Amino acid sequence: MYSFGIQLINILEKIHRAGFVYNDLKLDNLLLDADVDIQSLLMTDKDFFETVNVNIIDYGFVTRYVDDGFKKHVSKQEVDVFRGNILFSSLHQLKFKTTSRRDDIISLFYLLVYLLHDGRMPGFKYHPKQDVEELFQAALQARENQKSKDVCFGASKDLIDFKREVFSYRFKDEPNYDGLRAMLYELKYE
Repeated sequence: MYSFGIQLINILEKIHRAGFVYNDLKLDNLLLDADVDIQSLLMTDKDFFETVNVNIIDYGFVTRYVDDGFKKHVSKQEVDVFRGNILFSSLHQLKFKTTSRRDDIISLFYLLVYLLHDGRMPGFKYHPKQDVEELFQAALQARENQKSKDVCFGASKDLIDFKREVFSYRFKDEPNYDGLRAMLYELKYE
């Protein structure tokens, strides 16, 4: 699982270096290599994501985080349209604030937690037929009241330092991509 996270950090870093924020990290927007025998990979003890490349698709919600020819970071403000996936969005995104690189990395954290908890998001009650507005409000409430212990327990308990790092970033901060990769790499071999 941590190899998956490392690959996504690599991809997000490239998107960010190009001056963009992805805004829509979710399983539906991820593709795996087509030339892989999935059945044989699943039957081995090998980390599935060490042998499969992950790719991001659907750049429809991408926004710029720099202007003036890549010289100046955009300012923090309110936006009129929500762009993203409710389940993995940051609190800033759910509050209709301009997103930045930190919000993509926060989404990555939530995606990893979701996968480590077998497709469930701790502290966030939702069901498939839930009205979108109800789902949005449930996500917003969960994020506003969330503490580390609410998401970093059980299968995701080892992500506590990763979460602290990710949630320490301010709006204009550049994520420490190397440090984040190192954390996941270390967890991979624990």
